[in-house]
Amino acid sequence: MLPPSETPGESAPITLPGPLATPPAVDWYGEASLAGEAVLRRESQERERRARIAPESDEPRGLSSKSPPRFGWNPVTTQRIEPLPEGGMQIRLSDRCFLVVSAGIFPLCSLQKPSARGDLFERMESGRDDWIGTDPASP
Repeated sequence: MLPPSETPGESAPITLPGPLATPPAVDWYGEASLAGEAVLRRESQERERRARIAPESDEPRGLSSKSPPRFGWNPVTTQRIEPLPEGGMQIRLSDRCFLVVSAGIFPLCSLQKPSARGDLFERMESGRDDWIGTDPASP
């Protein structure tokens, strides 16, 4: 049971707010420049922090004068399509066969067996100190 002062007929009337005042104008260009300056400031602070930890060098990581020569990948898998100086292109299908696309399509295959690459095992004879990665389980 409700107290007599809070009976449904005696409640206070609901008042609605008046018309909204004009919202403040937003300077979108100013806000964008402030946000950009904040990003640049954070990036420069991060760059300075990283430079204190590990100074940058012109030489990419992992490469030095003591680095082993790069591995010679098979051009069939790494350079499948090559332009020809006379115009057209060459599409490698395998070690022995390729297509020449110029005024027409010409399939060409070599009958010779490719020679073995002797450079693949050059570093096998070098000592353990020359290897970059060593097996931690080995003595």
